Amino acid sequence: MEILTGQALVNALRKLSDNVKERLWIAVPYIGGKVSIDKILGNNWHDDSIEVKLLTDINSLGIDSETLNLFLRKGNVKSLNGLHAKIYIIDDKCILATANLTNTAFAKRYEIGILCNSFQSLRITIVFEEWWTKAELVTQVNLDAFKNKPNSQTDENGYFLPELYNLPPLPKSKIENVSLKDEIKYWRIGTSAGSDGEDFWPEMLKNKRISIGWPQIGNLKAVSDVDKNSLMLLLEKVGWTFNGHKSTVSRKAGEIFNFYKNIKIGDIVLPSKGHKIIAIGKVKDDYNFVKKSGFPHIHVVDWLKTNLSIDQYEGPITTVYEIKNRVTITKINKLIT
Repeated sequence: MEILTGQALVNALRKLSDNVKERLWIAVPYIGGKVSIDKILGNNWHDDSIEVKLLTDINSLGIDSETLNLFLRKGNVKSLNGLHAKIYIIDDKCILATANLTNTAFAKRYEIGILCNSFQSLRITIVFEEWWTKAELVTQVNLDAFKNKPNSQTDENGYFLPELYNLPPLPKSKIENVSLKDEIKYWRIGTSAGSDGEDFWPEMLKNKRISIGWPQIGNLKAVSDVDKNSLMLLLEKVGWTFNGHKSTVSRKAGEIFNFYKNIKIGDIVLPSKGHKIIAIGKVKDDYNFVKKSGFPHIHVVDWLKTNLSIDQYEGPITTVYEIKNRVTITKINKLIT
């Protein structure tokens, strides 16, 4: 048995989590935001090969709903009314602590934990399994109800407390040169002009760029105050009226605006044909325009992986679509890290 406090507590939990091989079971009533949890636990809790179980109390007011949803996507979340214990089980090790899974607990509060020996860890694991059996399965239905609670919080009330300890840094990957304050985004980019149109993937691959069509609207750098409304007017002006369906014009204007404004240097782009991702690239430059191409709106990229065929069902008929599915993102990260 080892007693852990302060910096040693969060460092020990991160070290164990970075080396997890089979399971990561957590029981806590309060859950913080994703960035904080990635600093505390590292990347492995996203790994599909690791059995992750989260036991919490969704009636608690200290749960970040987006983080809870990420755990739910792994399919192993249960709620035990009145849960107050804080247990971290990593393979055959266990930390029994006073600290919730939040930035406030591990960086701002005076917390203490015990790194248990093998016998103690086994005893605590048995208790965890007993509670798990009693707990209610969290589904999308009761999660949606939780999201609508007016008093739900994203962390413990610790904003007024001074920093006492440093959380470990976010895990490293091949995705470099991106400020931690700017979260990397993942974008599906269609490679053909419509479902039966010309395939521009060979041009993209050869010229190390990702690109989209609508050449008639011209270079967006020459347009002042580009926003979704101005792009709708541009599309209609050059004849892209979609038979008067304003909602379609609006959707396509949104896709073009995402490509022009919201795809950033360092983002990951996923050229796709239907529901198949065929390559992975990292954006190197801001928006540009190439006149002599049917797909003239471009971003220069570095190709990280090509010749792929990865199933992905978000936005299969949308030219520019932000991928948010954690399973898909985990697959992509495994290929490039």
